[in-house]
Formats: sequence, C-alpha cells, structure tokens
Amino acid sequence: MKHCVFALLVSLTVFGGQGAPALGQTQTQGAAQDALEIERRFLAGLAALDAGRPADAIPIFQSILAQDPGLIRVRLELARAYFFAERWQRARSEFFTVLSADLPEPVRRNVLRFIRAIDARRGFDWDLSIALAEIGDTRRFRTDTLDLRFGDAILPFTLDRDGDTELGLEIIGAAQFRRRVAQLSNASVIGFGELFFDIDAVENKALRDSTVGLRGGAQFTAPRTTYSLSAVVDRRDLRDRKWEERSGLEAALERRNATGGSVFAALSAFSVNNRQTDDLDGSATFWQIGVRQGFGGRGIIGISAFGEVRNVEAGFEGYNSYGLLLFGQYDARFGLEISPELSWSRRDFTDPNPIFTGNPDEDRWEASLRIEKSDLFIAGGFSPFVEAEYERVDSGISAFSYTETAVRVGLNRQF
Repeated sequence: MKHCVFALLVSLTVFGGQGAPALGQTQTQGAAQDALEIERRFLAGLAALDAGRPADAIPIFQSILAQDPGLIRVRLELARAYFFAERWQRARSEFFTVLSADLPEPVRRNVLRFIRAIDARRGFDWDLSIALAEIGDTRRFRTDTLDLRFGDAILPFTLDRDGDTELGLEIIGAAQFRRRVAQLSNASVIGFGELFFDIDAVENKALRDSTVGLRGGAQFTAPRTTYSLSAVVDRRDLRDRKWEERSGLEAALERRNATGGSVFAALSAFSVNNRQTDDLDGSATFWQIGVRQGFGGRGIIGISAFGEVRNVEAGFEGYNSYGLLLFGQYDARFGLEISPELSWSRRDFTDPNPIFTGNPDEDRWEASLRIEKSDLFIAGGFSPFVEAEYERVDSGISAFSYTETAVRVGLNRQF
C-alpha cells in the first residue's frame, strides 16, 4: 500500500513551498516565536513520518492543530500519518475535511486519490470504543397509569416498570479483513469480512444487553464512487438469554466531489427471528439517504433522511417510521473534536392494539453532543471523550411518553 501511493505524496510534501510550510507571514515578536515553535514541531512530525513512525507523528500534528485548527498543511500531514498508521476512518475523515479548504488543484486531486486508496485498502484493521455509563432503564415516564378498554368498560392499570440501573461499560467495536479480488476497468473490487459487537457489560445480568454479528461482501471503488453489497447475520442477547436473531442484506453507496462533499445512501433488509416469542418474528427494513459537506478545512456538516419498516406476527407491534438527522463535526482549539447530532422521527403503528384507549403513534426527538480530546493519547493510542444524550418521546398514550438523558465517559481508539 505504501509503495502504490508514494507518487501521491510528493505534491503533498511540497504543498506550501519548498521545505517547511509558510504557517504565518506577519506577526508580532511573540506571535513570530510561536510560529517558529510550531514550525519546529511540524518538522519533527514530518521527520517521524518520513522515518516510518506515524504513531510518533500523530500526537505532534494533533498538538499543533490543538493550538491552531486552521493550519490546513498540518491537517494534510495528519491525514497522511493516519493513513500510514492504517487508521483508515480517521484518515478518510481528515482528507474529506481538508477538501473544503483552498487547496492547489494538484493537491486536491491527490487527496481524492488517497480517499480512493483508503476505500480500496487491503489487510486487517480494528476499532474499539469503551465507555463508562449508567446502564438500565433511565427513562422518566409521564405517568405509570394506562387506561385499557375491555368491551364497554375502561379500566386503569398501574404499570410495574423496572427502573433498575447500574454503572457499567458500553463496549463497541469491529474487526475487519479485506482482500482485493478483482480489478475492473475503472474500479477495484474488494472482498471483506467483519466481526462487530455492541455490549453493555454490568454485574447485574438482568441489565445485560449485547449484540454480536458477522458481515461479509464486496466493495467496488471507483475514482468518485464507492458502493458495497454484503450479507449480515447478528444475534442480540438480553439478560444473558437469546433474544433476537437477524439475517439479511445490506447495500451502501457514496458519491463524492472535489470540494469535500458527498451524497450517500444505504438500504438493509432483515428476516427477524425472536427466540422468546413468535409474535415478534417478521422482517425489518432500514433506509437512509443524505448529503454531507466539509467547511473551512476543519469541519463537516450533513443532513439525512431515514426510515424503518417493521412487520411482525403480532400486527400491533409493527410500524413504519421516518425522520431527519442533522449532524456535524468541528475541530476547535485545545484539541477538542466536537460532534453534535439532532434528529426527529415519527413512528406510526400499522395496526394498534384495540384495547388501547389512545393512539400509540409517537414523535421522537433526540440530541447528542460528543467531545473528544483528540490531542491526548492514553494506553498507546486511545483518546478520551465525553458524550451527552437527550431523548424525548411524545406518544398519543401518556404512559408511553417519556424523556431520557445519558452521559458516557470513555476512550476511543485513534491509532
């Protein structure tokens, strides 16, 4: 991989002039000294990268961007460092971000080639995020009283909700192996297999929730387009008991431009087998389509529409949902990578249970804010983060309406 992109690195290395980059022009004496110190550290990062030590270069470039996130040349070299450290998603994100800056055309073309090389990568890579969080039912319902209709009578019932919570770990990760299987006229064909998992680990087994699955398929990578088709199987366990098994197909597409923008879409369809009750057997279909755009060479903003159709044996548990998601990422000073999300969705039940006295259809609002300290590395390549989430559900039945908040503090692998 390194040899095949060696020619692409030349114009990146000379971006900004011969030798060291022009990181500042007119400064006061104090600012000039700061610029000289930045340039010294930058050259040290380049030396580490040229010596084949990207893991040493990454903290140096991140520390410079923590001081001034607008230094595009430094961000380019950070993207290169992630590339050679085989941290593909990080490298891809940084390359996409810098495309929105004012780049010389040869550099812009090379960045696009790097993105294509990342999508056509081969070999093994893995991701891991571990967070400390309160696990269990943290929802605050509007009421615990539910009115049900039995013939001509309406009777109130008090719901016995399980509100137990416990401090535990949320562990999310994946391991993937990729291999080139064919080279078409304008596209590389990559075969891949992936193990993924999402585990809530707590001492109280009544609160445990885990999903583990396998994904395998083919990805086609052209100069401006990447699309894939894969088969997926996964299993969810609740309380250490088998809950649900799914099998199906996934398809995804991305079309990117030369200024840090892209159009993306995904579609998946599953057969669902519930291991506890046949009433929840059926099918589930998910879709999403959206656009994202880099801005200022230091951030990304996007919007997408999404939906789900769920059909099950017990018709009153089936529903159609659709919604909108706004998302972004911004690299601020002090090494803070800020990622906000805001979404609204509507869920319409296809055949509501006739004993309900109200309409269970619901509107759901969700907001989250994640802040990662991207210039601080712990345990050889993990960065700390904190994430806060808020959710509000307004149902036509008050007993199903609630708000919920969650806070996570954890570590995310960077390299």
